[in-house]
Amino acid sequence: MFEKTWVTPVTDAIQSVMQRVIEDFIHALKDLKQKYASPLSELDKQEQEESAKLKALMSELTGSDTDVKALKMLMEEL
Repeated sequence: MFEKTWVTPVTDAIQSVMQRVIEDFIHALKDLKQKYASPLSELDKQEQEESAKLKALMSELTGSDTDVKALKMLMEEL
């Protein structure tokens, strides 16, 4: 009777907490794996490619002298 009333619920609760902690840890590890899946050099290369595409698109824009000057300044920052 003592085991059924006290021991089993306590051990079940402890196991439940331990399982939840392990699942949270696994989830955090999977998130980190996904976050750092691409090496920094690959990300730099992607950034340069996208920047070049954006510059090409921006160079096609037209407008007043002020607009064009502002676009050129922005393109220099890319």
